[in-house]
Amino acid sequence: MTNWFVELAKQDGIGLGVAGAPMGKVFFANIGFKEAKTIEIPGYEDHPNPIYAWLGLWNVTDAATTKPGEL
Repeated sequence: MTNWFVELAKQDGIGLGVAGAPMGKVFFANIGFKEAKTIEIPGYEDHPNPIYAWLGLWNVTDAATTKPGEL
């Protein structure tokens, strides 16, 4: 599904952004997303530990160097 979104973005000439758990960083980095930031979401009463989210960006201009079928 992610590859489908990337292909649509290439066709439309737009970039993409993703947010996910830090363990998804490797998956998205292999597709060409660059790390924008890892953020900490403070805990709250029912879940006192902080939660971390990884934010990644895929730039359409980087896609110009990607060969067809290679993500």
